[in-house]
Amino acid sequence: MINNKGQAFSVFKILIAAIVALAVLGLLMNIMGLIDFNPSNEPETAAKELVKTAYSNQFSLKSKVVTFDEEHNIIIPEHITKSGGAPLAPEQVCFCTPIAGSLTQFNGSGCGGQLTYGDGQSGLNEREVTLYVVCSDSGVPQAYSETFGGCGASAGDISCYITVGPKK
Repeated sequence: MINNKGQAFSVFKILIAAIVALAVLGLLMNIMGLIDFNPSNEPETAAKELVKTAYSNQFSLKSKVVTFDEEHNIIIPEHITKSGGAPLAPEQVCFCTPIAGSLTQFNGSGCGGQLTYGDGQSGLNEREVTLYVVCSDSGVPQAYSETFGGCGASAGDISCYITVGPKK
């Protein structure tokens, strides 16, 4: 095509189209980055992700639905704190026994302990629950005491508290 001055401008149309296409592609890539394409509901993986997020946003409750079963029936603090997790020592990860009556198969064993489902029993049914995590330097915040029950506080440093509740 030639404009009214006799100059070709189709090259400029292609250039403008390419710039617009790159801008749209950049926008879509940002949106795609926000979407979790590999959601894990395995308890230990979810706990690691939640602790990392909660550590960055102290006093803020984080939660995710997870599935406990015979293969995934324990959360160990060493697995949460290693390789890319929050900068915590295992004794700064505290597991609280759930207070909901329907969750009697779960047991939290305090700071540096572990959260277990079924105490090693075989033949456990798959169980979907909500995993809750909150981090603070002064124990479980009062606003979340109903969720975490009488979970003890660790001394001084920031700790992250983990428990389970009915699926929500």
